[in-house]
Amino acid sequence: MTRTAWNTGAAHLDARPSGTATDPTPFDLTIESAYVFSIVPRTPTAPPASPPAFIRTAAQVRALRSPTRQEIIDALASSGPASAAELAALLNRAPDALYFHLKSLLKVGLVIERDARKTGRHVAAIYDLPAHPMRLSYAKPVRKQDIAAVVTSAVRLSLRDFQRGLDAGAASDGPRRVLWGGRVKGWVRGEDIERLNQLIQEAHAILRAGRPGDGTIPLTLGFVLAPATPAPKKSTRTQE
Repeated sequence: MTRTAWNTGAAHLDARPSGTATDPTPFDLTIESAYVFSIVPRTPTAPPASPPAFIRTAAQVRALRSPTRQEIIDALASSGPASAAELAALLNRAPDALYFHLKSLLKVGLVIERDARKTGRHVAAIYDLPAHPMRLSYAKPVRKQDIAAVVTSAVRLSLRDFQRGLDAGAASDGPRRVLWGGRVKGWVRGEDIERLNQLIQEAHAILRAGRPGDGTIPLTLGFVLAPATPAPKKSTRTQE
């Protein structure tokens, strides 16, 4: 009886540095005959982790107050190195509208230039991120107002995408819904907070691992996780 085996590897996910994404379980498939086969789970080998690049200077954080620059960073994080024309196609914008923003991102070190790509007589500059992944630092010397401005721009982008999806009749029900918005508040313990962070990191890793191609759609996830700190009570004086 002939035994022929194939080994399949797990898909690589660019996980965020503070969390670990779970890859699909790889397996060894052995065909024992024309009608009998066995599947044996195999422990995956974790890909080497990339050191994160933190967005920590005042100039870098201020540069990301622009929604367009955030979109450029998102596109490069998901698609990898790209020319201005390729970025424009991903963002549905004119290339000329991106050059100013690319120049600003290059100046503060949030984008770098790779080796130019030659197609016929045309030579195009190729842009990339200095590291994958990149994360916004909340620590000093970054100012709180600049962090708030970056997050506000990100939320506005999400609201824009939500409205467009709503207008287009995007799926808003079922296991493959792509339109979902809301707010929830609860009282949680430390282990619950850890689980919430794990789920956010897993969703982040799934989206970051996605690449443009046949059978895929662009999808964004905007979120704000924050303690619901009550506002200080105003002192009142009893009128005599």
